[in-house]
Amino acid sequence: MKREFSEWPCSLARAVEVFGDSWTLLIVRDAMQGLMRFDEFQRSLNVARNTLSDRLGKLVDSGVMSKRFYQDNPPRYEYLLTEMGRDFFPVLAAMLAWGDKWLDDGGGAPVTLHHHKPGHNIVSQVICVECGGPVEHADIQFCVGPGYPDDVHPELDMRGRLAPAPVQPVGRPGRATTTAVKVPKRSALQGSSVADREGEDTRVSSGEVTPGKRSIAKRTPILGATDGPFFAGPHGERFASPMSLVGSMSFPFYLAAMRRPDLGKDPRFLTPELRLRNLEALHRTVQEWIWTFSDMESLDAQLDEAKIATGRVRSVKEFADSDWAREWNAVRTVSDRSGGEIKIPGRPWHFAEQVAADEGQLAARQGEHNAEVLKELGFSTAEIGTFEASGALVQPSRNGAAGSSPDPDPAPDANAEATEVEPPLVPTGEA
Repeated sequence: MKREFSEWPCSLARAVEVFGDSWTLLIVRDAMQGLMRFDEFQRSLNVARNTLSDRLGKLVDSGVMSKRFYQDNPPRYEYLLTEMGRDFFPVLAAMLAWGDKWLDDGGGAPVTLHHHKPGHNIVSQVICVECGGPVEHADIQFCVGPGYPDDVHPELDMRGRLAPAPVQPVGRPGRATTTAVKVPKRSALQGSSVADREGEDTRVSSGEVTPGKRSIAKRTPILGATDGPFFAGPHGERFASPMSLVGSMSFPFYLAAMRRPDLGKDPRFLTPELRLRNLEALHRTVQEWIWTFSDMESLDAQLDEAKIATGRVRSVKEFADSDWAREWNAVRTVSDRSGGEIKIPGRPWHFAEQVAADEGQLAARQGEHNAEVLKELGFSTAEIGTFEASGALVQPSRNGAAGSSPDPDPAPDANAEATEVEPPLVPTGEA
């Protein structure tokens, strides 16, 4: 079974989890060049819209991009690089330089990078932060880092090919090589840039949303249909939706239904991680909006307009008595063979080889093979007898009273009438 790269003790593997896809890298490239809107990315890359939607959603979920609401009807968002996303620039610059060197078709670099104006060329280079010199592969040593987990899975453990962690001088933080994009020192940062078009990052610190360094969860939560919320209708009706309040692709549908684009800018709900952290407040906001409707019909109409699927939560009795159940024969009334009637779901389930007289009739023999099944599963006759003695397995008589169960391998009774059958052996549910 494939392991998630986020479980690997390697930052490169974790980065591949986020960026290890050609479309994802090109989307980030376009975002670095200033594209922000869905249609802009689609025109630039000529990528299928469902593929683009999927990749943008994953970039938002991973914290590389954030969404900014810019249109109400229909709901539209801009996709902006976060601090985490902008920090990927040196990696893209290094990939661009590598492609220019090794994949050049003889015509020169298709795109060059300059610091504000032509002539201020950028060179992507790995340098040592101690001596300032360039570093090549032959010069490096892979060492165990301070974040290497002690409980890593044996299949993923790389310590056998890593050097021991270097000893740091007391009171001095560790330093390492870094990938740097060099620019001339005389060039000052001035004028507008792509970053000026981007929105301010949402940053989390100590449970509060404040300006500062963005905090990213170590494992991005997996959010899907199983996160579907339950709500109470205007008159106490219970219903649920398979569309998560947390997920990046489903959250905008709730904003559209509520006519609340402002919630998309609420610091508590900017990212899936924040929505998950503040899920109770988000659910309460939606629930209070639901209670502004006078009936389920008007609420259903607005939810349907926003393409939010819902389903009523019913008790077994309510389901059995519903028009849908009656129309589709989803529940049928049959004899319990003790003078009464019971309701069963769908077509009758046959617990024996005997075929019912018609599809609306319960099979005459139910559960009489339980002892045989237990024997096939490896239970001895003594163990089956223990179940009977404890009351976990009983045999009701035709008038409903409990009696003894038949032998697991009963011999045929030559004096029995042709229509006579052994009373059923059924579990009582008590253990």
